[in-house]
Amino acid sequence: MSLTIEDKEFLILVGSSGCGKTTILRMIAGLEDISQGEILIDGTPVEINSAQDAQKLNISIIYQELNLTDQLTVAENIYMGRQIMKNPVMVDWKTMYEESQKILDDLGIEIDSHALVGSLGVAHKQMVEVAKALSINS
Repeated sequence: MSLTIEDKEFLILVGSSGCGKTTILRMIAGLEDISQGEILIDGTPVEINSAQDAQKLNISIIYQELNLTDQLTVAENIYMGRQIMKNPVMVDWKTMYEESQKILDDLGIEIDSHALVGSLGVAHKQMVEVAKALSINS
């Protein structure tokens, strides 16, 4: 398979069950070993051996199954595990909510970054996943 993704481009992989969609995504995300071939970024081969490697390369995969916590706000979900900090021990809540809202507004989505994710419909939850990916400059 050969797949080219341009900067800031979103693609959807569609195919029958068992055709390899999940496998190729898992390879790009660093969750499965590549048995042959290579991944190039800007023409340079890269090694992606973990999800952390993929994230350092600004690669995000948004799966059909959502990875959100209903009891947390939209902003808390977007920055989960990567909170914006005022100092080593204090979360900068104001900036985190503002940055989340800016991403949502740029996407043209009417979602309040203070809303609980559990109060959102599935389509809006999927857009929160997109916002989460954009928050790491994917």
